[in-house]
Amino acid sequence: MLRRNWLRTARAILSVHRISAAQAIPPRHLLDALGAASGQLNLTSLNLESVNFGGVNNQGMFLHYSDYSKQPMALSKLQRQSLAKREYRFMTWSTSNQLKLTADPVCLQSVTDQLGVLSSSFLSQPKDYLPSAIHSLHYRMRHTGECLPLLGSHDELRTEVIPDTAIRSILHHLVSESDPDKARQFLTTYIQARTPVLGVKLSNKIESLAEFYLSNWRALYDQEQGLVHGDFKRQNILAVSEHDYRLIDLQYYLIGISSWDLAFFYSKFEEGFVYILSHFRGENRLYNTSDEGLFVFLYIVAVLLKIKRKHKDKVIRLKLRPAIEYLKDLQGND
Repeated sequence: MLRRNWLRTARAILSVHRISAAQAIPPRHLLDALGAASGQLNLTSLNLESVNFGGVNNQGMFLHYSDYSKQPMALSKLQRQSLAKREYRFMTWSTSNQLKLTADPVCLQSVTDQLGVLSSSFLSQPKDYLPSAIHSLHYRMRHTGECLPLLGSHDELRTEVIPDTAIRSILHHLVSESDPDKARQFLTTYIQARTPVLGVKLSNKIESLAEFYLSNWRALYDQEQGLVHGDFKRQNILAVSEHDYRLIDLQYYLIGISSWDLAFFYSKFEEGFVYILSHFRGENRLYNTSDEGLFVFLYIVAVLLKIKRKHKDKVIRLKLRPAIEYLKDLQGND
């Protein structure tokens, strides 16, 4: 029999008081919300650990333990009520339809009108991020079938993703936009804003390549339309088992071009385009969830998201130029 870790819980209670002071709320309100989650887990005591797993929208995070296990049973996080409700809706939708896309929801508790605590089953980080498991997860997202309308309509979900940051602007104005003229207007502004870093010649090449897809945008959109996580990266993918991955941070999801998630995921790899293309091709042959040319185009868009002057030479050499040359060959351009 394990002993309860009193020091760990004491530190968690101190964190509750610190967070409550910062948010100007009574500590009892937050403790009650955390206690409700423990009650749903049939835990007889409030055995907590304060943690920080990152995330700009998280105001505080706590792990729930049984007195008889070293492994956490659940994770609770304090965040804006609107975001907590949105994540909880996705979790309950996934679980009730047996889609295996997320952790299992435990409960959602209001702390104030503006803050809520979302609790879900604990998931661990994979030892290695296996391409096969990543593409399997993307395949499950791509094939939600008749369940997708139960999550919300295209317009409802899109309206909830306010375009007030660079990534949310891409999701709102490009990934979920079926109108080619509006997508073109956004992309032109997006690429030109990065011309001081890229240079005029490279920016013009990217705009020219983009036009190939924009000229057939509506058909591509209809072909690719599906569930999009929006922030599909390693930090937001955890594991139930070695080959079964699930999504967290469910704040940007909407309906749009599903290849965006894989393009965004692979854009984070420092090894560059040639390396990621081999991984993408190998798994996409099995799962066939993305058009390869569109994937590469969106990969370029994702790489441009946070390109910085001090890293531009490496990014251009390893990521952008090889991807641009690939698309030129694919499109039959000189």
